[in-house]
Amino acid sequence: MIKELQRAVAVDLIRLVIAYYEKRFREGVSARKLAKLLFLAIYTTDEGTRLLDLPRVRLPEDFVIYRKGPSIRIGFLLGGASEIGKHGVVKTGRKYYIKGVDQVLKETSASLKGRGLGELADYVLKIVDKFGQLSERELESYTLDLLGLRDEVAKALVFNMSLEAYLEGLKRLRKVQESGEYVDEEELYPDLFK
Repeated sequence: MIKELQRAVAVDLIRLVIAYYEKRFREGVSARKLAKLLFLAIYTTDEGTRLLDLPRVRLPEDFVIYRKGPSIRIGFLLGGASEIGKHGVVKTGRKYYIKGVDQVLKETSASLKGRGLGELADYVLKIVDKFGQLSERELESYTLDLLGLRDEVAKALVFNMSLEAYLEGLKRLRKVQESGEYVDEEELYPDLFK
């Protein structure tokens, strides 16, 4: 069973990433990089080297695959422009910062652990340690490779597709390939042929 996070818990997760990134690298994190770090924290194991069959948790907003990799609307998750400041988050240009980094780290870690998400909180820190120093382009390339989207045709085929739908499709295709049976694509993916 995948735990579906309420908005308040998702906000704590995002605040944890922003605060730890800012403490570790002494700068704000861009929305694109933040989305990739969240993706790696939620959808991978072995410190970001292998995709999970199912995500660790489900956020109130879905990840979508774009040309530059998995993305999620960070501003929407934080409640929009009018709500961002209420969480101690400051957006300056393309980057997110947090007010009171050390205090936010303590609060968000305690909040997530109190909700049974201590393992996720610890994993988030490992992901930021390992991938935070990469440039946006390097992180984009890494996440696309991890998803098996190396060439432009593959990226075009899944452009604007839900990450969950893509991963489910990959799982089904692997089963078909391993079984060696004939499959009608229209039956397997009715949504693609509407």
